[in-house]
Amino acid sequence: MKDHNSKLPLKKKVMTVLEKPECEFLEKLSRDCFFSTGYKISKNEVLCAFIDAAIALEISGSGIKNKHDLVHRIIDTIANQVEQRRYPRINTHLSVEFKRINSYEKYTYSTTYDISLGGFSMDVVCLENPPAVNQVMEINICDPAEKYNTQVSAIGRIVWVKEKEGEHAFRMGVMFVQITPENQKRFIKIMHKASL
Repeated sequence: MKDHNSKLPLKKKVMTVLEKPECEFLEKLSRDCFFSTGYKISKNEVLCAFIDAAIALEISGSGIKNKHDLVHRIIDTIANQVEQRRYPRINTHLSVEFKRINSYEKYTYSTTYDISLGGFSMDVVCLENPPAVNQVMEINICDPAEKYNTQVSAIGRIVWVKEKEGEHAFRMGVMFVQITPENQKRFIKIMHKASL
């Protein structure tokens, strides 16, 4: 005889303690659903929805030290996806050198995975000091295919980091936070060439 319950997803009970503002937010969200649609969503379903959204966003716990870090990781991941829709990405490989802003450390070298007007992603291998979300960097970019490499200089902020297979390997997304009009024009030319 078949057990019809065997196909049901296994559920586990998780106990949690929430602060008053967090409880009030859950209650308000549940009420808003009921008064706007007539359907009541329990506080448990609301929490499950947030977890499902975090899974869909592929939120990683790498480098997270506390709740504050996790909140910023989620917000930055969402902001990065909005930025991706705003600025179409082009798969192209440009040379990049970068270091933490106002530091005396040597530049680290890498290659872009894709680029957009808002920033780029790249793969890095860091034996020490792995990349961290919100880290601000000095960046120089150039197209190695150009006979006379025209360098693009900018300030960027790491908005997401994903671990890759292999020891100390990461892929990270960088958003431009400061770029002069002259450097932006150079970058647009590079993007135009890459899109042809």
